[in-house]
Amino acid sequence: MEMNQISDNEYVNFVIYYNNLGKDKPKADLSQRGYTKEMLKQLNDLSLNVCCHKVLNVEYPSSLRNEYPGFGFLYNLYRQYSDNGTMPYPGCLTEQPAKIIEYFDIFDCLKAEAEKEQMRKMKKNG
Repeated sequence: MEMNQISDNEYVNFVIYYNNLGKDKPKADLSQRGYTKEMLKQLNDLSLNVCCHKVLNVEYPSSLRNEYPGFGFLYNLYRQYSDNGTMPYPGCLTEQPAKIIEYFDIFDCLKAEAEKEQMRKMKKNG
């Protein structure tokens, strides 16, 4: 029996939010290339049901945008832990809240997947 503190819904929203960080709306660069608003709307309508992204076994359309409250706080805690080994709360790893450690694990997996994809692209290009 697996006891997760993070619900499936939280997990999916977290992964999607992380993957969309720093990204503009889909097709935003096309408007700079002469596409009209009507053309962009048609492209977005066509891509609503197309699964374009898969991250950590989460598939979602590229047009999906969401908010994840507290993401910045969790990311700062993770950075302190991964860069300095500083735990968010007093005590050792086993004394930390289980949910925080699960988020750290998700961050580690996202980071590893991004590095794997980067290596794949480097191998393909050269």
